[in-house]
Amino acid sequence: MFRNSLISVIVPVYNVEKYLPQCLNSIINQTYENLEIILINDGSTDNTKEIAESFIKSNKIAIRYLYKKNGGKHTAVNYGLKYISTKLTVVLDSDDYFTNDAVEVIKKTYNENKNEENICGFTFLMERRH
Repeated sequence: MFRNSLISVIVPVYNVEKYLPQCLNSIINQTYENLEIILINDGSTDNTKEIAESFIKSNKIAIRYLYKKNGGKHTAVNYGLKYISTKLTVVLDSDDYFTNDAVEVIKKTYNENKNEENICGFTFLMERRH
């Protein structure tokens, strides 16, 4: 199912049935399509699993769904890191969402700076809309 993606988007989730559809749709609707989702359920007790399964069944994007006992966001992210096979990784909180060109901007920033010896990562600010 996972094609030769360039970017993995790790999404740690815990009881976010209210926000998860918008989060996942924002990844699916990216202008850059060579990506995969690694969704780590950190012990949710709501309908998070069912929502994830419906997105997987839609087959619009490669989604790897993992479940683990609740341990907090940091443990979910660390767990998901074991499953990355791509060159770039992005962590997106499950109650947040991307603008449609977010991954394109990340790829562009990476390409412009990939030969810099002293850079190990990038941080992007969240846009607030009121």
